[in-house]
Amino acid sequence: YEDSVASPEGVSPNAIKNKAESHRERGEFTKAASEYLRLVDIFVQEKGQGSVTVFETFAELADIYQAQGKLPESIEAYRRVVSGYEEIFGASSLETLRTIHNLGKVLEEDESYEEAETCYRQAIAGFEELGASGFLDRLDCQGFLGDLLSDTGRDEEALQLFIPLLASYNELGLHHRKISILGS
Repeated sequence: YEDSVASPEGVSPNAIKNKAESHRERGEFTKAASEYLRLVDIFVQEKGQGSVTVFETFAELADIYQAQGKLPESIEAYRRVVSGYEEIFGASSLETLRTIHNLGKVLEEDESYEEAETCYRQAIAGFEELGASGFLDRLDCQGFLGDLLSDTGRDEEALQLFIPLLASYNELGLHHRKISILGS
């Protein structure tokens, strides 16, 4: 991103972000990615490479890359965000753990199942440590891990996750997504 063209004189970062989001909403992912890269350049110049804003923008870029099917680029961007958030917020912060969960989803889509499982388990353990503030995130992440386990033929392990997960959803009166085990 270092070689990207910075914002023209007078164009605010908010205007560029709005333009990026507009492109994203219209499915113009290449244009959106280009605008997010411009934002990264601007934020690095204004706030430094270790700024939260830079990493938040990289997370947006990771989402765009994923939507484009550019999974290696998405994985790389998410790894940068995880690393930055660990430095800024700590390894067990909600921001870091949510990003690890998102990285796991992209790794799973990329069929890097072992790495995805590691991310899910790391995020789940962190959410458990956070207690109530990480509770719903933990449930969501457990659902993704259960799906991965089931999709890779580990139905027994998936079931061990899904039973308490469904009980938690029911206890809270939350609707849960359809869960498919044993090829059903």
